[in-house]
Amino acid sequence: MANQKMQFLKFTIFIFSITFLVYVMSHSYSNIKSSIIFQRKQIFVETALLSFVYAFSLFWVAFGWKRILEVLSHIEIPSYFIWIWLKSNVYKYLPGNVFNYVSRQIIARKVGVSHKILMQSNLIETLLLGIVSLLLSGIILMMFYGFLVNKYFQFLNIYYVGFELLVAFVVLLYLSKYKNINITRYWSIMAFYFLFFLGIGVIAWYILNFQMGLKFSFLLITAIYSFAWLVGFVTPGAPGGLGVRESVFVVLSNGVLGEADAVVLSLMLRFVSILGEILLYFIAQYMLRNFEELKK
Repeated sequence: MANQKMQFLKFTIFIFSITFLVYVMSHSYSNIKSSIIFQRKQIFVETALLSFVYAFSLFWVAFGWKRILEVLSHIEIPSYFIWIWLKSNVYKYLPGNVFNYVSRQIIARKVGVSHKILMQSNLIETLLLGIVSLLLSGIILMMFYGFLVNKYFQFLNIYYVGFELLVAFVVLLYLSKYKNINITRYWSIMAFYFLFFLGIGVIAWYILNFQMGLKFSFLLITAIYSFAWLVGFVTPGAPGGLGVRESVFVVLSNGVLGEADAVVLSLMLRFVSILGEILLYFIAQYMLRNFEELKK
């Protein structure tokens, strides 16, 4: 019964997000259609190049997972584990938003990594990605904008940030004491995740400033989109955060970006990310196949 309720909740969130996005798109269709981005002659070449930038950025997340496994297992993990992560990543677009973890578990277990370590690595990866996203977006919004971006960020202030840090400290203390997971051993890995979010920020900034002709701050777009990415990442049920991330971004960018511009940017970022992930999937498939042949 509880599982059915959770499935219903996941389905509801996904459908609501898609419905909201479709409503915004239909409401702003004429402005979306007239966006100068669709008039660029080299749009396909630029999009392909941006997908390479995204692929390079995502590579660091995979490298971070390998380093997490090394810290947990106290041994050097072979480099092909990076390709295990990159191959499994595309399965997040299957309904349920968990099949990338399932695929990762199956492949990694075949090469000798214990189920316990794999489960711990997934938890730590999620925690670190969440911490980095919140820190990056929070610090930028606090230091450069005083959280006065729009009405949706007004609930954020120094007290809220302090409370969030306190909650994070309690969670980390619990994990260290009762789960034998000491997050302080993973600080260096967080640098890889910063590179990932900065890479996404570069892509968003380029699309806005050069493809859409809008002068926009690199720091602000990085902060807003990193926050939207996190919401899509942790939302259950939405495959790859599909619909949720775009809807959250449209809402959070209200007042600093027009509705139509926010939709175009979010859809372009989704398209670029899917292209980059598919590219990495085929490269990973090739690399892992070569590894299997070497083992024979």
